[in-house]
Amino acid sequence: MLDNHALSGDHAASAGQRRTAEPVRPGQPARDYTVAPYPGERPAGSWVIDQAKRCWPVVPDEGMPSGWAVLTGQAAPQCLDGWLTRQGAAPLAERVPVVSYGSNACPGKILDNKTTLPSVNLACTMRGLASVWCNGTRRSDGVVPVTLAAASSPEYTETAVVAMADQSELARLDVVEGRFEKNSVYELQVLHTGSIELENGARVPRPAAYVGARKTRWPLLVNGEQLLRVDADQDTAARLHAKAPASSPPVQIGIKVPFGTPLSPGECTPALSSTERSCPARPAGV
Repeated sequence: MLDNHALSGDHAASAGQRRTAEPVRPGQPARDYTVAPYPGERPAGSWVIDQAKRCWPVVPDEGMPSGWAVLTGQAAPQCLDGWLTRQGAAPLAERVPVVSYGSNACPGKILDNKTTLPSVNLACTMRGLASVWCNGTRRSDGVVPVTLAAASSPEYTETAVVAMADQSELARLDVVEGRFEKNSVYELQVLHTGSIELENGARVPRPAAYVGARKTRWPLLVNGEQLLRVDADQDTAARLHAKAPASSPPVQIGIKVPFGTPLSPGECTPALSSTERSCPARPAGV
């Protein structure tokens, strides 16, 4: 029997990852991170993918106007906002924080999504939230995906990334995640449960996330407990899913964003290094 206890994602070994996560190397191809088996491989720390599909590490740097520096290898570190501007992309203040807790934390999957590049992904710690296996499979390939849920303990922690998405990325993610006007596979929510903290200590007050909406995207229950992503690999989740009873509706963890209602950019300013500093107000109507 699987011991489905609330391990800390910071210390639990993820059976879904085949190698110890390390930071990306400057200029490393995003395709180095394989998508299969689901949820794919993910690097440690924060990182960006440029328009040439190469990864670059990102670190907090209070000396930079954005509060973040892109490590370019031989050259001096670059301010993240400046790096984005030079690629004709929106700066951080014009992007929306979206928590990537499953396959979208894999650089190779980001390429498969065909979202606009560059892509900004800031490492975070989720507290009171957990990525859990779903009680259903994808029609395209039979893979058991994951969803985001309230953790069994408010002190549970797990690592993820915050994708700082521009409006074109959000539009593409709606397609990838099956977000529709009716009967969405995943719905976009502004989270009110738990907390999301970045590497620089900034707490994202109102992050967005795609959360399972259909019954087949509700959490898989094993002996009445949610099956954590960090506690099982794809094969185990598939085997347990085949024997699992119907799931119950999960605890609501956020406010649904109505389809067609855009989230305002600047939901939080990731350059902040202190949770005591103020962040921009909530978007109208959400």
